[in-house]
Amino acid sequence: MDLDDKDREFPEGFGLVNHEQYHALLYELSSLTRLERVGFAESYFVKFKQTRIHNERYRLYIPDDEHPEKAYLLFFSNGTRSERFIFFTNLVHRALAQSQCDKIIGIATEGAKQSGRSFDFAVVKRSDYSEQQLLEYMEPRLFNPIHQRKNIDEWSL
Repeated sequence: MDLDDKDREFPEGFGLVNHEQYHALLYELSSLTRLERVGFAESYFVKFKQTRIHNERYRLYIPDDEHPEKAYLLFFSNGTRSERFIFFTNLVHRALAQSQCDKIIGIATEGAKQSGRSFDFAVVKRSDYSEQQLLEYMEPRLFNPIHQRKNIDEWSL
């Protein structure tokens, strides 16, 4: 059973709660360069298409792996919105703890098998959590280091 936004309880920083958080998401997405947007879109569509076979897929996209200040977590699920939201909340915290990035921008939506489209999002910062809180999310290990393509430029696309 899907939950309407008005019936949900949101953890701090999660979901479309207010304009301030919505603008934070837009700011983070708009800060991607044109080439980073290409990598983000590739990650998005690869994982989205995989949900034709699998119920859930996710990817942590780090635009600059030499300076991993922030990462974008993409999560797709063919389950109910409430199930997706619970898994997404846990996944965002694990990505923050395991990636060593200062900030995680998370976006969750339905997979390819679903007809509708709804979104949940989160912008979480390492500075908002104690080391003890982050240690709780270190196991099981869900995120391996991501190696980006090197020497990508406009002409090699």
